[in-house]
Amino acid sequence: MKFLDAENDLVGQLKSITGSQRQALEMAGVSRSTWHYRSHPRERTPEPIPQRDRAYASRISDADRVVVAARITAGW
Repeated sequence: MKFLDAENDLVGQLKSITGSQRQALEMAGVSRSTWHYRSHPRERTPEPIPQRDRAYASRISDADRVVVAARITAGW
């Protein structure tokens, strides 16, 4: 945390000198997205769902996966 505190202080000092947060972040070598994420971190999920178990519209069902695999291997 000391690093982030030092980084915050540096950006704060550079901002007061330049008058621009964007220029201060550029001079400090920190991207705006990183700065925003560090300033507004997401809440931790108590029990995250592993990627392999997540459902989404483009996911191929197990049955379709078997058919696709059979068609691919049939050509060999």
